[in-house]
Amino acid sequence: MLGALAWQITSSKARFIKPHPLLWMGTVVAFSAYHYNQHYNSGVGWLYELDALISMVMRICMLNICFSSGYRLLNIHSPAVSYLVNASLFIYLVHHPLTLVYGLYVSPAIPKNYLGFFAGLVMVFSVSFILYEIHQRIPVLRFLFSGKSNNK
Repeated sequence: MLGALAWQITSSKARFIKPHPLLWMGTVVAFSAYHYNQHYNSGVGWLYELDALISMVMRICMLNICFSSGYRLLNIHSPAVSYLVNASLFIYLVHHPLTLVYGLYVSPAIPKNYLGFFAGLVMVFSVSFILYEIHQRIPVLRFLFSGKSNNK
């Protein structure tokens, strides 16, 4: 909701898309405090209250990082960004079932968690992009998934 308001009220949009180094440093400090609270707090006293407070501060700081970085990176006019923007909806729709298939059939055969995570990333994203390219070349699929006709 805050993002929608920021794009409707231009003064707040200018405030959100300008990177603030103090908020970026605040994110690092808040993440460090969050990590410390999760791993080294004994679980008595103010654990959950501190967790809620630290998480709130970290979210507020991360808001500036996400808005300013996203605004800067997504407003670059390049073929790669255009390709990713056009592919984003299709890949979003396709990666969910691919992740489930990976988790059910491939992941149990991989003994290491890190290896399984990175193998899953590579498999899901590569198959998603391959399916996107196939969908671009078949007119019926192109129309069903993106609503675009064959005429470009």
